[in-house]
Amino acid sequence: MKKDPAILVFALLISHYSSAAESLDLRMSGSVKPGACTLTMTSDGVFDFGSISADELRKSNYRNLQSMRNTLSVTCSSSTLVAITALDNRSGTASSNIVGDEYLFGLGRDASGNAIGGYYIAASNHLINGQKGFPTSSPDGGDNWTSDSFLRPAPNVLHSWTTVPGSSPEATSAVMIELIAAPIIAPSDSLDTSQEITLDGSATIELVYL
Repeated sequence: MKKDPAILVFALLISHYSSAAESLDLRMSGSVKPGACTLTMTSDGVFDFGSISADELRKSNYRNLQSMRNTLSVTCSSSTLVAITALDNRSGTASSNIVGDEYLFGLGRDASGNAIGGYYIAASNHLINGQKGFPTSSPDGGDNWTSDSFLRPAPNVLHSWTTVPGSSPEATSAVMIELIAAPIIAPSDSLDTSQEITLDGSATIELVYL
């Protein structure tokens, strides 16, 4: 596969000197520019869970809805080392007493201000340049990497991909990932079910060049 070369820019600076000088200073500077990458997602990134009856909710327990999948594609003009981050646009609305709440994104609030619940986003079925891949995640902005398929709503948590489980990210020009959204609805006795409740989850997936 033909890959566009990285753009190298070199600047050679030579200090001014007289004909009698016995030495001169040389400095090298330059930059390697990453290939341009774009993000796309099937269904325009919308996970539509339709309508459910309040009678289908559990009175005192959380209700797990059937998960949905969309495909996220990362396409780069040349082989590039990148990752993604996930930001919760409904931060502060996720229910706080759900196991694994550090991974939980908010679903907004009902008409009375009650937290509706939350949802997880998992990354699965990675394809890296057409080959099977695996998720790798960094909780500290890229210093350390570990296997973790769940996205966390924090700007310093990076999610990337590799062909070797548990290793650091690999540069690539084409990646396809299934993003799985799994909502959890709060117990009905903690919600205002006298009015329509709208699931209002919203997250931003951002591309980060490593």
